[in-house]
Amino acid sequence: MVSLSSNKYAYRESSLMKMLETMGVSAATARFCLVLYCSVVIQYLTSEAECRDNYGKPNVYKCPKECICDRRSQTVNCSNAGLQAVPTKIEPDTLSLILDGNKFPHLTRGFFRNLPLLRNLSMRHCQINTVRIAALSRFNKSLRALWMSNNPFAKRTYKFLIYLEGVDYLDMSSTNMKTYHRYYSGFFNLKYFFLANNSIAEFPGDILSPSLVFLDLSRNCIRRIFVDSEKNQNISLTQLILKANAIKKLHDDTFRHFSHLEDIDLSYNQLSDIQPLALRSTSLKIIDLCRANFSFNRNNSRIFQEAQNIERINMSFSRIESWNLTVAPFHNLLKLTDLDLSGTGISSLSHMLADLPNLKRLRLSSNLILTLERADLESIEDSLRELDVSSGKLSTISFESLPLKVWRSLRVVDFSDNPFLCDCNFIWLRRWLKRAKASKVEVRGWNKYYCQTSKGQVNMLQLESPSDIECFQDPLFQDRCLLAVHLLTWSISILASAVSALQRFRWRLRCWTGAF
Repeated sequence: MVSLSSNKYAYRESSLMKMLETMGVSAATARFCLVLYCSVVIQYLTSEAECRDNYGKPNVYKCPKECICDRRSQTVNCSNAGLQAVPTKIEPDTLSLILDGNKFPHLTRGFFRNLPLLRNLSMRHCQINTVRIAALSRFNKSLRALWMSNNPFAKRTYKFLIYLEGVDYLDMSSTNMKTYHRYYSGFFNLKYFFLANNSIAEFPGDILSPSLVFLDLSRNCIRRIFVDSEKNQNISLTQLILKANAIKKLHDDTFRHFSHLEDIDLSYNQLSDIQPLALRSTSLKIIDLCRANFSFNRNNSRIFQEAQNIERINMSFSRIESWNLTVAPFHNLLKLTDLDLSGTGISSLSHMLADLPNLKRLRLSSNLILTLERADLESIEDSLRELDVSSGKLSTISFESLPLKVWRSLRVVDFSDNPFLCDCNFIWLRRWLKRAKASKVEVRGWNKYYCQTSKGQVNMLQLESPSDIECFQDPLFQDRCLLAVHLLTWSISILASAVSALQRFRWRLRCWTGAF
């Protein structure tokens, strides 16, 4: 068939040449048209050949009517199709199968058939209650990623996982799991493991897979972080999420065995006690203590000094007790770029930001700060690009509130939702915000800038008095008497100049007429 097609297009090629010559087209143009035509023909023949199998029959790709198939990525998506069994008409070379949102309460041995190459399987929200041990055993060599979150697994249903030692991505979130099973320690390829929203009570410190780099244990019932040094000497974790657990205390050297850990999320815990050396680490770069019930005081003020490579600290809505902050809670963190102290109750920065040469983003929203002092920000004037002091107690911001370099370098700014006074400082701020927004600075909370008047709050854009003219006109025009004196002086000066010019003209005119 392909040879017949070739003869047919060869005949058309010669006909095309004769037609172009008859039309008087130049030889170069004719050759270009011929090359273009031939390339189209070749592409067609190639695609036609690819669509046939070894026996010369068309290779029709099968796709179940309940599903959407992508031949290029070899993906079959049957999500939310009302299925109670896996469709039988699925191509055996399928690599990814998505069955989310169907109803499969029991997975038995013969549930999956004729899918020897399957690499990715997603069965989220499928009401799975029981899984036979051998239900997924046929995928023990091929499967690499498995999503089974949000299924009400019955107790002792997790043994099927022993046949999936080859997976490197596993999501078992919201599956009624109460313990971190020892099956997982044999997963020598597992890198990303999600166990959020379960009832796990103990941190799996002695059975972590050495290949694991990401572990999500958020929203469980873990009370402490403990690692058996004898059983786990080679932990590769780089990111650990322990958000919303019941952790109350961090002991000294809690992360000693996590030599590769870069990101730790301890937010929404009940951390009543963090010992001075709890965060000691040479690898830690990101720490999240948002709403962790943590109180930053004189006794633990140097906890971050033991993590000199830290880049981002989020302490928002934890508590910073009032004491002399010059004792250096954040000093000398030379790599720190992000600092979030929102809602910590601070009323002054008090030189808190000294020796932070790379700090780019500073968030101070929802605090008790009444005024910004230029001196408090001078140490970070060369690096600061984002400043958030929204939803606080600021009554005024003027040109003197920040160093000149900061005003010029800010790329993101938010002073919104503060009780500003309706004075010329507020008008100056409005003027600066308009210019900043016009120059592509991201001004957040644009419609939440208010000032206080006797009649209540007035939006920045609706304020009429004081006006720009009243606040920024030349002081000369503010005194009417002084203005009158200056006008009279200018008038006399102009009149004298005119009289002098007229006298000179008359003298020259007489000399000119006398010459004749």
